[in-house]
Amino acid sequence: MNLTAAELLHRERDKMVNTGLSNYIEPSCTADFSTCLKRAVESRSRVTFEAGMVLDDNSSFWARLNAVLTDDGRHLIVFIQETSRRKEADACPEEYQRQLEERIRESASKNREQAIQFLLSQEEERQKLGLDLHDTVGQSLTLLMMYLYRLRKLTSEELRATLDDMEKQVREMVGQVRDLSRANSLRDLDEAELVEALRSHFLEVRDRAALTVNFNHRKVPKQLPRVIQITVYRVIQEALTNVIRHAGTDIVNVSLKGAAGTLDLKIEDKGTGFDLGTVTPESMGINNMKRR
Repeated sequence: MNLTAAELLHRERDKMVNTGLSNYIEPSCTADFSTCLKRAVESRSRVTFEAGMVLDDNSSFWARLNAVLTDDGRHLIVFIQETSRRKEADACPEEYQRQLEERIRESASKNREQAIQFLLSQEEERQKLGLDLHDTVGQSLTLLMMYLYRLRKLTSEELRATLDDMEKQVREMVGQVRDLSRANSLRDLDEAELVEALRSHFLEVRDRAALTVNFNHRKVPKQLPRVIQITVYRVIQEALTNVIRHAGTDIVNVSLKGAAGTLDLKIEDKGTGFDLGTVTPESMGINNMKRR
């Protein structure tokens, strides 16, 4: 008796060693069981039959048993496969279908709840990262820029030119850290409802990247679940980042419409397109939007 069979019968394998399989067959099936084993030995071929199997708590289930003799004829191997659910389906297909749909709904609900919790915890980490960038790296770079400014006053013209270049690079780094910190935070969404938060974001994108966003919205509820607001905001944010980096255009159209408990989001631009079939696991933008 192998470990899988022991688990199927809800028994400890060590206690099943040197016991006959007939001990775990329902009494009403033992005669047929013995007959099928005898047939498998005599015919030296596989014999398949069904029988009730008894569990440790005296409950039972239906199983398909396949008996086959080894090539040397010394051992008879029996494979066990549970068939209770198939029996239930044959006996009452409507009830079985109802139970199956209920299990699917419960599984989908559980997976959805887990996905929501993961998304919310991920957003908490992103906001924490944004604050850490602002409070640590951003402040350190600002302090470094002040030192460069002081050094420039104390050095020769030739060295000042080098310090000017260094200061320019540090300023760019400060701006990048500020943008990254803001991108990881949800300040706009924390301070306003979704439509107003998006308007604020679109103005920032226009000023920072010279990208004009034509925003059309209709019947978007003011009170939305937090996870829905975050998902819509992040998808739009990621899409606009892709437009800025790859599309080669300065105009994008964003449409957000609510209807019958749903939100319809469309983002369109007239820039350079690409084949979705070429998207790889390294294509973070598209893959992030798909996950959301």
